[in-house]
Amino acid sequence: MSWDKFIQINNSFKLIKNNVDFNKAIAHDILIVAYFKPPSYYAIFKSFIKTLNVKDFVKHFNLYTNIYTCFVDRMDHIKLVENCRSDIPNSILLQSEIIQPKLKISIINIFISIHTLINARQLKIDIKSKLYLASQLCFNLNIEKDLRNELIKRRNRFTNHSYISLISSYGIENLLCQVINHNSTIRTYSLSHGVSYINFKQQKPLDYINGFNISSQYVIVWGKSSKRDLNKNFDFPQEKILVGGNPKYPAKKINLKIEFKNCIVLLPREIYDKSNLELLDLIAEYKKNNSVKVSVKLHPSLNYQKYEGIANQLGFEICSKNNSLINELSSDKYDFAIAYNTTAYYEAMYFNLFCLRYDKNENELFDGLEDKFSTVSDLEYIIKQFKSIDTNIVDKQAIKLLEETLGMGINNYAEILNSQ
Repeated sequence: MSWDKFIQINNSFKLIKNNVDFNKAIAHDILIVAYFKPPSYYAIFKSFIKTLNVKDFVKHFNLYTNIYTCFVDRMDHIKLVENCRSDIPNSILLQSEIIQPKLKISIINIFISIHTLINARQLKIDIKSKLYLASQLCFNLNIEKDLRNELIKRRNRFTNHSYISLISSYGIENLLCQVINHNSTIRTYSLSHGVSYINFKQQKPLDYINGFNISSQYVIVWGKSSKRDLNKNFDFPQEKILVGGNPKYPAKKINLKIEFKNCIVLLPREIYDKSNLELLDLIAEYKKNNSVKVSVKLHPSLNYQKYEGIANQLGFEICSKNNSLINELSSDKYDFAIAYNTTAYYEAMYFNLFCLRYDKNENELFDGLEDKFSTVSDLEYIIKQFKSIDTNIVDKQAIKLLEETLGMGINNYAEILNSQ
């Protein structure tokens, strides 16, 4: 399994220097080797002789008290960070253009990287993957030195400042948090971009890194369930986990529909491809004896052309890949939803849709209502039960669930940053 391969590499290729755990810093690159393939030899060579221009990043602490970063080129993540900082005075969101790469040749860091590679005798990967990890280690060593020097020069100027990363678990934000922690008095936080700290029944996907590899001093989660999960599943100190809520989901009355005529199926990422197809076949069987219109919303990692063909064969519609999940769910086209291994389950409920969960080969352990099925007869039975349920009771259950998971109606970000 790929996660086991990640652990094997992580345990074999180690370097701690200047209080920085470089395994944490290059975790994203170890994941690439464990789950995918490294880039070209040319890209590997370039990483040995470059750094990032961190000077402008550090200079912003002279101008702002609260620095946010989002180095992921995804509009939903950028909007999430903007929502979380909307009530925070003297703050700014910095993106990738603030830390552009530049040439840096450090013979010492190249030597350290190659020496670390040679000493990793238990590392059971091909030579290209080994060189890739060494190059990323060198790249991060270059960044660390530059950032440490910039922070030390200005150490006494930052007395009440905060750095808030989108994801401190991998990539440059992990390294920024580690170096800031040990070379300044700036407090470091990591936001949450989902219900991210759950446990898994079977295989551990890439997302497991979110809880495994945190480098910030504090983590701000959406709701109480994530605080519980991060502490229980990853042993992160409870007092360092702060419930901030999710401004994307303001408080609202939940009125779950009890019509089951128009269904949206919410399919998860590519690693669940086989079970996704089994679920679609099951829904097609249900549709033979029940009057229901079915639309399928794909996770971005799924092959749109492939699923479009399958949907057409089964008599389903497929949602446009250009329409966001939120736009689709809020369109009022649907009466209920079916989900599998995805937190879109909660988002459907937020938009007043009963969401039923397919649990055959279930892997991701989310909190929820009594709404699971694994066969056609299960699906028929649960829909029959929900049609006759007291909606006042289940609406209250849904509100409590959404508060504890999505952080619906909670916005504590100003209070958190002002009280630390």
